[in-house]
Amino acid sequence: MELRINACKYKQDAVRTPALALQQVNSVDDPWGRRTTALCISTGPSGDRLISKETCRHNGRRFKLEEEVSKHLYTKGAITGVVQLKDCDHVRGEPLEIGLGDDIRRKMRLALLADGEYLREAKSVNDLLKTFYDVLEGHRTVYLKRQDLHCDMSMFNALMCPWWAKVEGRPVFKNKPPLIQEVLGESFRNFEDCTAQCLVLDVDNSAILRVGAMDEDQDLAYRSGKPIYMARSVCVGKPQNNALSLEGVRMPTLTEEAERLYVKAYGQPRYDRFTDKIPYTFHGGNPPDERPDPVPSFVHRACHDAESIFWTMLDALLLAQPEFADPEPHASMLVAELWKDLREHFIPDQPSRYRDTRDAIFMMGDTQWEEHFHSVMRDVAYLLFRISQLIAPEYEYWTPRPPDDHLHEAVQRLILQYLVDHRDMDISLLPGRSRPTQPKQNRNYESTPIATGGKLGPGTYDGRRGTGLRSSAQRPSKSQPANASRDSGSRTPFVAGSRRPGFEVTGSRTSATSKPQEPVVVDPKRKSESHCGRGSKRPKVFTGSRLPIDEVDEA
Repeated sequence: MELRINACKYKQDAVRTPALALQQVNSVDDPWGRRTTALCISTGPSGDRLISKETCRHNGRRFKLEEEVSKHLYTKGAITGVVQLKDCDHVRGEPLEIGLGDDIRRKMRLALLADGEYLREAKSVNDLLKTFYDVLEGHRTVYLKRQDLHCDMSMFNALMCPWWAKVEGRPVFKNKPPLIQEVLGESFRNFEDCTAQCLVLDVDNSAILRVGAMDEDQDLAYRSGKPIYMARSVCVGKPQNNALSLEGVRMPTLTEEAERLYVKAYGQPRYDRFTDKIPYTFHGGNPPDERPDPVPSFVHRACHDAESIFWTMLDALLLAQPEFADPEPHASMLVAELWKDLREHFIPDQPSRYRDTRDAIFMMGDTQWEEHFHSVMRDVAYLLFRISQLIAPEYEYWTPRPPDDHLHEAVQRLILQYLVDHRDMDISLLPGRSRPTQPKQNRNYESTPIATGGKLGPGTYDGRRGTGLRSSAQRPSKSQPANASRDSGSRTPFVAGSRRPGFEVTGSRTSATSKPQEPVVVDPKRKSESHCGRGSKRPKVFTGSRLPIDEVDEA
């Protein structure tokens, strides 16, 4: 049995001090969770806001300890946008063991030198997109410069508008590229003065890579992440093998103003390196003519984390409530069905018999995307549609395989173009308010978004791993070794017209928000048969009201 602790926080005056009250202890029938508690604390009169994280670690965990990864990341100085560990020790100064037999865990406490706001507290769409731009830039910087792959990107592992604790003489990583505020503001400050719009957390599932030997790295053969945000290939532990991987769209190009800002920040060589120069190539490669058989062994790559960031963007933007839009009494059937597909996604024990319900999302045309959003969010819907076209294929099969960070580059270009086009047309949001997810005629849907600590779905008790509040898997397939090629997985029918040339950005420069001719796309009926609740382990911000913190994590 797992213990889930709900703590409460209260807004303090003048000087913030830890004000935590134990509200209740819930018993959850899920023995795989890591039992993690994350709280916002203060250092006293200085006003520094930190994160105190308590976690129970399995004695036989495969991945490196979080403090080891953090030390590796900060060997050459602090990386803006990535949390820094101050200290780590056993709770009460000595090993405290919890559990029995093979499930024994030791309780540890970590102090993190930063704090931030939950993504659902965003005040505007542009603020959210700036955060995701910096998440992508920070993630690719850590991957390329420090050879570390996060492997667990989600709503809970990225905060926005961070507060950085004051640390005298803190060394700063010198090879950091500009972040979004510098790109848009054309002001490039000293390394020590740079600030990010994001705070990337929880590197305890990350893999420190062996340069030149990624394909043989066993850490990259495991399925790791939270079900709702897990990349499709990671979920089944093998490259997806469907018709979506036989088509592609070209690397986005930028309008004159957006390109000018980009080149001033990063230089012309970076822009040219990712721009397709040969006709009929996509991101520097070509998709296969037919599905490969057999499929290559699974390797968790940087593009899979980029897909996880896309699912996080979709979660945050789909449920964002525009300030000046009429409130919805209930969700439309389209929104309810899409949210159901997301939240009921699970990690299968038998990948060969599994069909990822999220594949249907990649079949939607731009008009169908718009139908899931308020009319004022029309351009946001089109942006997500453009990003979904980039995320859809499995690039493992392409010849040559595109650069490791090609999806980061593509998504960042689209976000930058949107921000340039909407400098003076930002959409205000209601912080902490989410759109409804329950349709009027169906009371079986969970009306509270699970990403904000919703109820447990019935799937929590259906006996499948990867469902319910157990929010991650870190294991190879039961029937195959970690580095073995697995059986063929689900195959999703390809809908002609969902990715036709009219949507590809070729020689002409097209804004990410300029809408081309409407496509004709069949939206297949989507089915899902499981429920998957999930509790947030991220600290909520001080809002003046009592906020529960559902403290459950993965094994």
